[in-house]
Amino acid sequence: MEKVTLFLCASLSWATVTAQVYVNNPSFEGNAIPPGWEACGSLANYNTGASDGTNYVEVSTDDWSGNGNPADIYIAQKLICPTTPGSTIDFTIDLKTGDTTGLGNNFDNSGFLEIYCSPDVCTPGTLLWTSPRINHYNWQTYAVSFTAPATCDYLLFKALCIGCNGNFFGGGGSRVQLDNIVSSATVCAPTVTLDSNLVCSGECLDLIPVVVGGALPLTYAWSDGLGSGTSANVCPTSDGPYTVTVTDNLGRTSSASGHVTIDTDRTVVNRWSAINKTVKLLTEPTSSTPPTPRFPFRMR
Repeated sequence: MEKVTLFLCASLSWATVTAQVYVNNPSFEGNAIPPGWEACGSLANYNTGASDGTNYVEVSTDDWSGNGNPADIYIAQKLICPTTPGSTIDFTIDLKTGDTTGLGNNFDNSGFLEIYCSPDVCTPGTLLWTSPRINHYNWQTYAVSFTAPATCDYLLFKALCIGCNGNFFGGGGSRVQLDNIVSSATVCAPTVTLDSNLVCSGECLDLIPVVVGGALPLTYAWSDGLGSGTSANVCPTSDGPYTVTVTDNLGRTSSASGHVTIDTDRTVVNRWSAINKTVKLLTEPTSSTPPTPRFPFRMR
């Protein structure tokens, strides 16, 4: 849900758009890599002392040798619902330091949390927000606010250590622990797309729709009696469209059609029936003369 506020003055106008970002599994519940999230590196996951629920996670940057080449561990989520470019995104997140004296004197609570819009889980892209220094061992809630860029495929969370890279004898680093992202956003309605396809005569294919958004679980309904699976296998005998309708748990629907066209100039040969048999490829006749066999070969 977006809130639009207009400020008018004389002949000028300003538009401020505030929005929320929908985050799946915002309290990182689940062991190892929490469902709904992806990790770059060996993510630390803890199941005692969470600020909300049972689990929380830790991102880190470690420059053990002090050579300026830190090993970073990120966590990121591919956004189910697209953000509106130029809108202001607001949410809160609970943070605390994971630095301890057991890691060495150079892990000295010098960490910050950075949030990026990224093309994937391991490539920080556009920096959106940087926290204050995280130097406390108790959970504290931080308000996050940033302007959504033109594209934002992944929301990526990364630890930053000021003064760690190459400045410590024996290396150093920082660890920041995350929990309980709070946003008032609800998941967007589903949007489904279905590609069109060109197939050979006699060929079968799987129709696989792409769905963005939707409150889980989703249900699927295919045309032509193809059932209710997340994909449909078809062996078309003629050209035509196939339609799928997706319904989410809130009753919102989206439909899409894909057209399948048969290429009549090509025919699929059953490979297994040709094993250990001589196969002859024939040229197309250009007159009343019978076609001439060409290129005999044996399949093995």
